[in-house]
Amino acid sequence: MFETEISTFVIATIYTFGDYARWSWPWTSPTCLGTCIVLVLPIVWGLQIFTYRAWSTRLAMLSEIGLYVILCKTYSRGSLVAVAATGFFTLLCHFRDKALDRSWNVRTLAWVLGWRIVAFGIILFATGFFARLAPSYLATDKSVQHRGSLWLGGLRMIQESPWQGWGRHEGPLHYMHWYQPLGEETEYGNMVNGNLTLAVERGLPAFVAISALVIWCLLAPFAISRYLRPLGALFPHSICLGLAKIFAASAFGYVVGNTFSTLTEQSDFLNLWVMACLVGCGVMYFIGARCIIGKFIFLATGGAIVLTTILLTLSVIIARSLPVVVERRDGNQFILRKPETQSYAPMIRIYPDPDVLGRYFGRAIRQWVITAKPGLRMIVDTSSSPQPPLAGERIFLFGRAASFFGEQLPERTVLVHPVVVSPPLLLPKAKTVVLPAFDQLGDQSAWMDWAAQTGHSLLRSPGVGQDLRPSWPLINQQLLYEP
Repeated sequence: MFETEISTFVIATIYTFGDYARWSWPWTSPTCLGTCIVLVLPIVWGLQIFTYRAWSTRLAMLSEIGLYVILCKTYSRGSLVAVAATGFFTLLCHFRDKALDRSWNVRTLAWVLGWRIVAFGIILFATGFFARLAPSYLATDKSVQHRGSLWLGGLRMIQESPWQGWGRHEGPLHYMHWYQPLGEETEYGNMVNGNLTLAVERGLPAFVAISALVIWCLLAPFAISRYLRPLGALFPHSICLGLAKIFAASAFGYVVGNTFSTLTEQSDFLNLWVMACLVGCGVMYFIGARCIIGKFIFLATGGAIVLTTILLTLSVIIARSLPVVVERRDGNQFILRKPETQSYAPMIRIYPDPDVLGRYFGRAIRQWVITAKPGLRMIVDTSSSPQPPLAGERIFLFGRAASFFGEQLPERTVLVHPVVVSPPLLLPKAKTVVLPAFDQLGDQSAWMDWAAQTGHSLLRSPGVGQDLRPSWPLINQQLLYEP
């Protein structure tokens, strides 16, 4: 019926942390720049491991330090987690390298990790990044709280529509309607988690398929390292394995970074980069470990299924804590009830209007369900083609929805702040009509004449205009329990 869209026009956005400017150029957000650094670092690490010349090793080390400085100047904690996870993944790939006949002893490991930890720690303090990691700051940081609410809401949405998903770019909108905490009014353009967005909007089958592909590519260096195969002088096995490690580590960094931002919707360059890395992993499979591709496809599929099962289990557990159960009947109808209310309880049908209940009217309706007595279900119909009511079903028409039924208005109908052309002709059967206290539309005299002619009474929403929300707690129960 009424579509809600979020349109953002950005000329230039400057991100700050305290007195520090967060670097983001040439991307639109610091997280994108930080993730780009994470994707480049495996190349620098690979140059240090596979080169045997002192000058090239020193140059790679200086480049790595420079990349750390840029990363810290983004002040992106998600990118910080991504670089740590990518470094650990790279270390696993190189920990015992059969192709290079190299075993990493304690001394080697201490050198590899030691100078990087010291250098990164100095940069963290020099740039002031450490203050953004302080527990006292994290406890009051709204971005952390908002991510937590979004991710919990996303898991609840998976439980309600696990197979088909909620539709492309529909996740944030439905979250704000049906799952966002009632005390929070922040608007979101995405779920701030690209991996979760895939499961929420596309459904778990798509999540399993893409996860299996990604896991299979990430296993490429382990497969090639374990199953050595002579390749000839034109393409030595060490080069094949080294490229597989770089491709896989870079793709892994993208996956981790995408957990803290929706990179899939923010940067085409990063998306093309990770796609190239995944293709590169596949090519290295065929060159270096063709004979065991099927085995690792099986392992990747099993891993994706286990990951999806965990995700679905969490969604079911978390959904039990909801104060309002939301059941999606189809794309335009949502059934709301309290957890203790049975699925066959009496039902009222609601046709909302954003001008009356707000842009995200689902919030107001959920509040209505919470304050209502148990034993009642509400079906919210957002279509512009109303269905004939069931026997004994009450219908609430808000704002412009008052004209949906034309002159065939059902018997048990409540009109709330109606917007119609001619009240006397359209509404002879209306049981209850609620008008705003302030006559913003200039039609209240017509409603008074209609009430005098038909004998119906008019209710008033105290102290409000067309937007009912300020008086919503006062009038909703009176509307609900009218005979």
